[in-house]
Parts: sequence; C-alpha cells; structure tokens
Amino acid sequence: MSKKLLINIRAVEKKYSYPNQREMLEINLRKAVEIFFEIEDKKDISFNKMLPEYNTKFEGRYKKPFQPDVVVKAHKLIFEYDGFMHYQHPFHIERDNIKEKMIKELGYQRIRWPYFYQLTKETAKFIFGTLVTHFRGEQLKDIYTEEKFYKVLNQIYVNPKTHQPLTQKDYENGLLFAPGFHGTEHLPSSFNRKGIERFLKDFKWECKKQNCSCNGKIPKEVILPVIKSIQLYENDIENNDQKDRSHIVLSEDKEFANFYNEMKNELKNYHCNFFYPRERKIEVDAKVLEKMKSNKKANKKQRK
Repeated sequence: MSKKLLINIRAVEKKYSYPNQREMLEINLRKAVEIFFEIEDKKDISFNKMLPEYNTKFEGRYKKPFQPDVVVKAHKLIFEYDGFMHYQHPFHIERDNIKEKMIKELGYQRIRWPYFYQLTKETAKFIFGTLVTHFRGEQLKDIYTEEKFYKVLNQIYVNPKTHQPLTQKDYENGLLFAPGFHGTEHLPSSFNRKGIERFLKDFKWECKKQNCSCNGKIPKEVILPVIKSIQLYENDIENNDQKDRSHIVLSEDKEFANFYNEMKNELKNYHCNFFYPRERKIEVDAKVLEKMKSNKKANKKQRK
C-alpha cells in the first residue's frame, strides 16, 4: 500500500493527473535557456561539462570536477536545476556552498531553479529578466520576451485535458501545470534546517547591490502559487480520528510556520490561475485516459 494512503492522504485520482516529464526538469531547463538566450551555435552553451577554467584554477584542490547543468558561455552565467536533495541532504547542501565559491572565483554567476518552480510568466520574468540583469550587472536586451515565453511553454508543457502542447490560449485559461508540490513526498516537512533556510531565502530574495538596474525583489506572484499547492496538500490529509497530521506536509520550523501563515493570508486576495491536480476541477479527456491505460499495459508486457 502507498505510504500516502496508509497515513490517509487523499490520492490524486488518475483523471486529474498530469503526465511526468512534461514539467520543468533539468532537461527542460536546458530548452528554456536555449530559447530565451537564442542559442544557435552549440559551442555557445554547455550541459553537464566541466568549466574550461577549472583545471587552471583548481587542479588538485577538489577530487571531483564541478559540471554545471547549463552554462551560457558568452555571459558567464550558470543555470542549475535544484532537485529535492538540495533541500534535504547535508552533503548536497554543503557541496552547493562549495560550488558557489568556486563559481565566483572563476568569474561566473549561478542562477538556481528550485524543483517546485514551474514556468509561469512571472517566474520567467524573474529568472530570465530580474536575476539575469542582477547577476550580469547590466540589462541584457530582449532575453525575456512573451514570444519566447510561449515558445518555451509549447515545447515543455501540455494541456492537462488533451495532453497536446500547451498554447497561449491554454495558458490564459489557467491550464499551465501549477508550481509547487502535488504528488511528491519531498515536501517542506522533509527539509532539514539548512533546507528550510534555503527555501525561505528563495522566497525572500531581494537585491542588496548598490546602483543595480535589476530593481530586484522576488514577486509575490512567484511565491503564492507554491504556497497554494502546500495548502491543497495539507487539506488532503484526512484526520478521521481528529489527530493533527499537518506535520507530514508542513515543516515544524517556526520561521517556516510564520512565513507560511503570512502567505496563506495573502492568498485570500490572490487568484492562482493554474492547473492544480489537487483541486480536482479539470479532468483528463476520456480518450487520453484510455490511451494512458493501453500504454501502461503495453509497457508492462515489454518488461516481462
């Protein structure tokens, strides 16, 4: 039996589900960077490769070379997809701290993409507009445009009803897969203390540089959709025995609790126009469901 079912967390039924791999993952972050930076020559970008300056600067200092997820060479920018281990595991968190120092010594800047982000318009503007300007120290013209934004959406996401590539109209109708936590067990409750600090730092980011043109502060429109997903998850805990089990979703850290409650209050006046599986409002088309079942059976036969 599923662990979530055993502790009475209501499952997301198949008809409200969203396909794996059609959300922001490391491989899809690569696509997004290529499109926003209009990379045409593969020599201008690298994926999971050691930085060319590494050996000159650090030869013999570290046992294992650092291989960033995505490097835009012309701008000395690194983009990294931070999976759940970057919030849970002390080794990963400490390694990140060491990598940050190495990156700066080599003259690069790193922009992180937490695993609970999705490519909403506000998140795209923040990552590819505000943060690129902040870390570059200058505004790069036309990195973020709406045309490129919708092109990325179309290549990564699908309409949750039809499983066809997501269109601009779909986005405007609230069919983008929502940021946050939906079916995963890697919830804030599983973060260690350093992970909670990182989570809160992600959502309280503000530019402290003097004379910086980024006007940087993380928009509430990036934060609140994630908070809503946590609230929906929390609401799906069934406590028929009247016991409070919110700790299986929420961190018991006081700073987290204060921040979460503050953001929940702000949610009352904010409409998150995205597809949340746990809202159970949008169903997968019957034909698509049937095809999913057939594919599952076929995959089982192949494994046998």
